[in-house]
Amino acid sequence: MSPIETDLSRVALAVRDFLCQHDFTGEVSLPILREATLCYPERGGKALRPAILLWSAQLFNSNLSETEYLDIASAVELFHTWTLVHDDIIDQDELRRGKASVHTFVKQQYTELPPSEAARFGQNMALLAGDLQQAWVNQIILESQITAEQKLAILQKVNANLHPHLISGEAIDVEFELSPIEAISSDEVINMLTLKTGILLRFAAETGAMLGLGITDYQDARVKHLGHLIESAGIAFQLQDDLLGMFADEAKLGKPVGSDLVQGKRTMLFAYTIERLQDDEKERFIYYLNNGKQLSDNEIRDAMALIETCGAKQALESAAQERIQSALDNLATLPESDAKTRIANWVNFLVDRDM
Repeated sequence: MSPIETDLSRVALAVRDFLCQHDFTGEVSLPILREATLCYPERGGKALRPAILLWSAQLFNSNLSETEYLDIASAVELFHTWTLVHDDIIDQDELRRGKASVHTFVKQQYTELPPSEAARFGQNMALLAGDLQQAWVNQIILESQITAEQKLAILQKVNANLHPHLISGEAIDVEFELSPIEAISSDEVINMLTLKTGILLRFAAETGAMLGLGITDYQDARVKHLGHLIESAGIAFQLQDDLLGMFADEAKLGKPVGSDLVQGKRTMLFAYTIERLQDDEKERFIYYLNNGKQLSDNEIRDAMALIETCGAKQALESAAQERIQSALDNLATLPESDAKTRIANWVNFLVDRDM
């Protein structure tokens, strides 16, 4: 295990313990809803967002322990969690982190129901679980040991900025599915990725910086500088996810090879491919995108070959690396510290994940 993986695992364990020991779900009277709400928190995750919050705080205050703001970091992870719960319903994903997604987990508990009714019940419970997690985020922030002024600043940012922007990004992504892939520009895809993925990573970094500095101003130049570079790295992370969503090893990612193609997602990888293919190959690839669920294994492999031979895969890898380098160049302007080293390792880790 690499140093950054060790660091992330340590944070992930601390966050999981915090959430699983928190008493919020004790107020949920329906057992299956409580189980659904705890499903992902109990599994834990990569802890990319809580880690960047904790290390951003230490970046501006080296006297802080790594767990000084574990409650706020856990709230950020929980915010990410509810988006995953809802996203899995939208994308009809059966798996999350190699195990049943929440709506699938619930469905599997009701084998006595007709399959369609069990599936609908699973989706309904998962939606409600995600709703509860949003309320849980606010409760954790309200109970935290930070100042009342900092709580207010964070809650205002969450509810007036983070929620509308992130959900708008998800909505744009959903709307993309109604548009021909050739009609969607790369700028539109980048805007969607910034809202859907970059905004939460930026929020984590800026909130950590604000807490480390002991201020309440998200407009502070130091806070915005760190937020910008982490957002840039976050877009690279999503570009890497485009690659993983097409080429990843199912055993490692927990999703089938070619899952983005099967779902007909409008990704930067596919936009690059359309831009580079000509004539019959372009028409064939568009057909694959529009008929993902009916594709054979041979057709999926052909689509993967088209992506590689036209240079789209390499172009996307280069775009991700350029954003990572930009983030590292901006990070280099900040004072040296252990936290800075961890953040640099975190940035590199975003595009070095094993496919």
